[in-house]
Amino acid sequence: MFGFLAIILSCGDGEKQSELGYRPEFQGVSLSQPLLLRRLSLDLRGVMPSLEEYERLENDPDSLDELISEFMKDDRHQERLIGLFNEWLLTRVDKFNVSNYDYQLPNSQAFALNSSVGQEPLRLMAWVAANDRPWTDVVTSPYTMANELLQGIWPLEFIDDDTVSADSVWRLAQYTDGRPSGGVVMSNGLWWRYYTTPNNFSRTRAMVLTDLFLCENFLSRPIKFSAPALLERDSLNEVIRTDAACIGCHSTLDPIASALFGFWWFDLHDATEMSVYHPEREYLGSYYLEQDPSWFGKPLDSPADLGPLLATDSRYLSCSVEQVAKVLWDRETDLNDFMTLQDIEDEFVGGGLRFSSLLKAIVSRSDYRVGALLETADMNSEERLTSLRLLPSDVLKSAVFDLTGFRWTEQGYDMLENDTKGYRILLGGVDGVTVHESERNPTVSQQLALKRFTQAAADYVVEHDWSAASDGRILFGSFNPQELTAGDSAFDGFINQLHLRFYGISPGTERMELDKNKWSQLSNEFGPKQAWKSLVSVYLRDPSFWTY
Repeated sequence: MFGFLAIILSCGDGEKQSELGYRPEFQGVSLSQPLLLRRLSLDLRGVMPSLEEYERLENDPDSLDELISEFMKDDRHQERLIGLFNEWLLTRVDKFNVSNYDYQLPNSQAFALNSSVGQEPLRLMAWVAANDRPWTDVVTSPYTMANELLQGIWPLEFIDDDTVSADSVWRLAQYTDGRPSGGVVMSNGLWWRYYTTPNNFSRTRAMVLTDLFLCENFLSRPIKFSAPALLERDSLNEVIRTDAACIGCHSTLDPIASALFGFWWFDLHDATEMSVYHPEREYLGSYYLEQDPSWFGKPLDSPADLGPLLATDSRYLSCSVEQVAKVLWDRETDLNDFMTLQDIEDEFVGGGLRFSSLLKAIVSRSDYRVGALLETADMNSEERLTSLRLLPSDVLKSAVFDLTGFRWTEQGYDMLENDTKGYRILLGGVDGVTVHESERNPTVSQQLALKRFTQAAADYVVEHDWSAASDGRILFGSFNPQELTAGDSAFDGFINQLHLRFYGISPGTERMELDKNKWSQLSNEFGPKQAWKSLVSVYLRDPSFWTY
């Protein structure tokens, strides 16, 4: 996007640039400090802030930047990045061309296999980001990330590294099949998701590579040719090389595809074929496509040059900024964002290409912190600024787990991370195939799935805490649920604590009375344990919980 905008900017006069509005006046109102802390914690860690963090910010409003830095050092930050990067790469899908049967794995590991394959490139990106490695490592590193399952079925060996403990589920690993270094570009997880047919000759993959990492989508380019141009030739490849309508794209696309033939599989449903890289096929691209490997006109001596050339392409950084901003702003970027995105990229570069510097630059902007629009806001601002977001399904899952300890699983499937048996799409999530971005508006299906999820979570945590010691209670903490009675100061204190943890604000007098009366009514009819289950479930279904 940036290259196109730069051309527009260089061609227009000052008045025209002003009309295009590359840095429009901000017509929003920022979130209050507590609600901003809540949004930051959910986006950076996937959990609600602690009571201590709210108190710390209240006592020292200038501590927000320090809290942001701490969120990025939290162990949960790396896990949260998996979901953020998945809305970029879209590799976490429910089905690949081979299944657990092809590896003689039982049905109980079907979800684990698909989930692990999809997470491989995301885990590498998250590891680079969380460990403050240069962002170029994403496409140049000689390692990947793997768990025991992947290490058992693919040619991988774990790396003994001080930064990864031996008992970690996911660890640094290297392929042993002769593939060149290239980070996610040389990962099975990426190319299992974006496969190519034998006759497509990796062109689809070349297009995906430029779309994901350069934000250059060949499919968006207008083309015009007549049907006879395809029908009158014996070879489609000949048409691509000679027809003027095709040359414009394929003169760039095919040389990139030519560098990806190590992943060119003859049988798209053969686990053995798909598990390994094929160095002996690297030069078949030049034979079939009659194009030597190159990257936008720069020749490649071998596929090993692909990652480094991608990393030094200026569009790589611009695209990374745009992709991450789009997720955190919860909207598409447009012409009005050009100057802001350029400023963010400058901070990213100035920060040594560390992902933490990119995140801090994005979350410090008013576009991220907006909580409402001014009454005088124009239609453009109403369409662009997202003042209230829905919790993505992966964040909903981690936030509820942090508060209640509940994981919704059935037959080995995580019900919020798949759609084969689960409810990921219904809860507004991304399946990577039919749904490419988190839902931005409430739906009936979301509310139905949310009701069942929250009921199960509330039932679990109340049952757990009911007889647990104070140091073992997940939600009630120092409050004994069996001793709390509406009207007591302890009851009011606990209700106030729940509102702060769940919503980031304390209940007003009217809401406090409403909650006490509802709890008393349920307690009299069904008993105090059921009353707490119902009240916690209602709190989790409140729009103030699943929006931020």
